[in-house]
Amino acid sequence: TVVLDAGRSRTDAILFTVAAAGRLTRERAEGTNAVRRTGEPAVTAAAGPKGWTAELRVPFTAVGAQGLRTGEVWGINFQRVCGDEVSQWSPTSGRIGNLNEAGVLAPADRTQQGTATGAAPVVYYDFEAVERDMLVPDRAGEAASPATLRVAPSNTPWNASNLVAGVQGRGLRFGGPATGQYMEIGLERGMNVSEDDFTIAFWCKPEKAAGVLLHSTTSPPYWGLNFAGDGRLRFAMNSGGGRATTVAESRGKLTEGAWHRVVMMFDRGRFLRLYLDGELSICHPIAEQSGALRRTLSIGGPHHFFQGCVDEFTVRRGTFSPGDARALLTPAGDRESR
Repeated sequence: TVVLDAGRSRTDAILFTVAAAGRLTRERAEGTNAVRRTGEPAVTAAAGPKGWTAELRVPFTAVGAQGLRTGEVWGINFQRVCGDEVSQWSPTSGRIGNLNEAGVLAPADRTQQGTATGAAPVVYYDFEAVERDMLVPDRAGEAASPATLRVAPSNTPWNASNLVAGVQGRGLRFGGPATGQYMEIGLERGMNVSEDDFTIAFWCKPEKAAGVLLHSTTSPPYWGLNFAGDGRLRFAMNSGGGRATTVAESRGKLTEGAWHRVVMMFDRGRFLRLYLDGELSICHPIAEQSGALRRTLSIGGPHHFFQGCVDEFTVRRGTFSPGDARALLTPAGDRESR
């Protein structure tokens, strides 16, 4: 059986099942909507001394799509049944139609210069300069408008003193509760982080281990990463629909006055993974937190304001291996001691 969820909607998917004689059946995944389809799949099967093989050719129109574009993500899964033995490519606890736990299919962009992970960032703030109207340019230039530096009412405006020595060149210093300074990002629709997997990576040097690091809105659907006390971080997420908020705290800590690598991987329908300085610090299930997230993100606010520095902030499509988590950010070098 092959499951294809065009656009990774988690609501519209087709199951294609091939039997040994080459007979093909197709059906909607359990609980999903009808998919408008026009193309007809084709299958060939061949028997051999150790079993049989099949080749399935599915036109895009057979799953209600016109093609698979760069940057687009589909859900996909495979299942083999041999007697009482059932094996799946992406385990779904025996329910092959469980779309939240399916794997993903995404085309590589061969025109982009990738990083060590092979995936170029779609959002990249290096904080080397601030433009007029307190805008921070997005160096990737693909999936976000310039970020806006904001302050809470009657607080301290941003100025040149907020650009300080960073991990690479300059970083951005947030002044904490006394200033009410925070940064706001608007994400583009083509980025797919609203419903699909994504990875955020940045360097952080807290002066005070308190306040908000990242926050995506203050009411459901939302998620956030805050300091929990003693240098630990607390992740919280609520995708709305009457769900309970899921919360997890990190094993690792961020030391005040030192640079730390922070990498968050959102594997929607599976887990949130948080890496601190290359080590896994949170692995928390978020399968129940399905549904679209909002496309706004704040750094350092908009409440419980963070005091410290941030540098080399990136967002990438998809999630990666533990080894890639260590390679997403270059070493801080001599600046770790600043």
